[in-house]
Amino acid sequence: MTATIILVSEGFVWTTPWFSAKLFPAVCRRGAVMQEFPPRYRIYLAGPDVFLPDSVALAGRLKAVCAANGAVGLYPMDNIAEPDAPRRMAHAIRVANEAMIAGCDAVVANMRPFRGPGMDGGTAYEIGYARALGKLVIGYTPDQRDYAERVGECMPLLRGTDGMLRDRDGQSVEEFGLVDNLMMADGAFVVVPTFEEAVALAVLGLRQADETGGGAWTGP
Repeated sequence: MTATIILVSEGFVWTTPWFSAKLFPAVCRRGAVMQEFPPRYRIYLAGPDVFLPDSVALAGRLKAVCAANGAVGLYPMDNIAEPDAPRRMAHAIRVANEAMIAGCDAVVANMRPFRGPGMDGGTAYEIGYARALGKLVIGYTPDQRDYAERVGECMPLLRGTDGMLRDRDGQSVEEFGLVDNLMMADGAFVVVPTFEEAVALAVLGLRQADETGGGAWTGP
């Protein structure tokens, strides 16, 4: 496997070809140290973290965790989208992220509640896209409560005469003991509380799959 060049600066790690002096000129000026690191696995880091004001700094910390586990973290904002009309930019971002997912070995997805009781819609799409490609998906969220409990915090719920839990519009609320809608929560192989646990499990799963000749991972 060809060694990947990584750029290490102030505790953060960026990997080529996604590192860009155009995006991080200050890092280049600080004279970051270049070193070679032969990663074994590529992990796509899905989640609504891209919307945070410190998203770039957070990306560095997440990638450092991946590097410590012998993997390369692929962050959605690693893709460079030139300023353009909003609709064309949106299309370019989706296509670039799909290509990154297709080229990864596993997806680690931040499934924390986002603007409501459920996870970010874009991350849910990426989980489904990764699963359709046969990728290992590990989810994480510090909020491990049942999805129905989360929904109950956002709106009143009543138990119907049919025994189903229903919202104010009469729609049933699923009660499967999962942290989110079953298609996402069960779509991930497992949903753990922290990013660090998720990365470690993703690498473990990939290694076990390699050792069994690509067989299905049975868990830790």
